[in-house]
Amino acid sequence: MPLGYERKDTVASLSMLAGSIAIGFAMYSVAERFERALFGKRVMNLGARRGALAGAMVAWDFLYYWEHRWMHEVRLFWAHHVTHHSSERYNLSTALRQPWSPFLVFWVFLPMPLLGYTSAQKAKAGQLNLLYQYWIHTEAIDRLPKALERVLNTPSHHRVHHGANRQYLDK
Repeated sequence: MPLGYERKDTVASLSMLAGSIAIGFAMYSVAERFERALFGKRVMNLGARRGALAGAMVAWDFLYYWEHRWMHEVRLFWAHHVTHHSSERYNLSTALRQPWSPFLVFWVFLPMPLLGYTSAQKAKAGQLNLLYQYWIHTEAIDRLPKALERVLNTPSHHRVHHGANRQYLDK
């Protein structure tokens, strides 16, 4: 996989991000109403507890793991996610290649309002998770200390995940 940045590739990544943001804004009000309706039927109220943001982040990360795994295992969801893996380069701009079909997988995070997390808490957890996902798309960081490599998704792990070598596909 080529290292560094290439103008056309980076422009493609930025264009994909722009489309993703536009579609996200267009879908926001519908998703917000749906989440508020679910929040009204919540079975717990975890969002009102101390440390609610930390809890929301753990819940989001757990659900994100399953969303991402299904995007690699279910053909329809792979069609949604494949643009993220479409660059021949691996750099920070690769993280900007976000899909334009969030309506296919938004349901994965619907347990959060049912657990009592507000739309704002869910959004903040998602934003922080996306920020974390951004920095792992780099070849500039080799390996982190072993203790961190054991428990976190790190740049070295994520390079394997984006690798095109047969032995690394969907790892």
